[in-house]
Amino acid sequence: MTNVQRKKGKYLWRDLLSLGFRPETALVGVGVIKANVKQMNLGTNMFDRPNKDAFLIVSNFLLKKLNPIRYNEILRNCWPVLDHKADAEFRKVTCAWLRDIMDGTGSTCPKVVASLLLSPGGPRFTNLMLHLASHVLLKDMKTLSTDATWMAQSTEIPASSVEIAVKRLELVKTKFLKGVVAQHCLLQDYQKQVL
Repeated sequence: MTNVQRKKGKYLWRDLLSLGFRPETALVGVGVIKANVKQMNLGTNMFDRPNKDAFLIVSNFLLKKLNPIRYNEILRNCWPVLDHKADAEFRKVTCAWLRDIMDGTGSTCPKVVASLLLSPGGPRFTNLMLHLASHVLLKDMKTLSTDATWMAQSTEIPASSVEIAVKRLELVKTKFLKGVVAQHCLLQDYQKQVL
């Protein structure tokens, strides 16, 4: 596996965690028995090889996070996946939804083909899931949340109270500092590679 593939796996995992994905709760929500949890591969390298279970869990999480209303309408008959018929229906519906998303986001997104979902793994599939996770993250950031969490576009909307303005300031400051630290680490890594 190349360094680029490893980095894409790390970015995908980081995006999932920042969206609120928690492996323990995701496995419980699907109904995985504790004996099977050790066999589940959820992490930065979950799609290095075909991993149908991780695909089901991650795609379910991302699509539910993206649009809960559409998710309930479209996937009500095929989630949870309990048999081959539900599995085929889930892949079909997911493929159609992914095509809609990727067609709407532009030409930089990978092409979605049904065969990619039959054997969900490898660099092309990781790239597809990374684009989906980034799209969901961007959509999530553009929405205004009511649970006192900061969203990117919400700073442009006038604050309804001084408390919200202070919270926004604190969150923006924290986000900025995290970005500065990440940039500093990146520059240090580049300097180490040069030397």
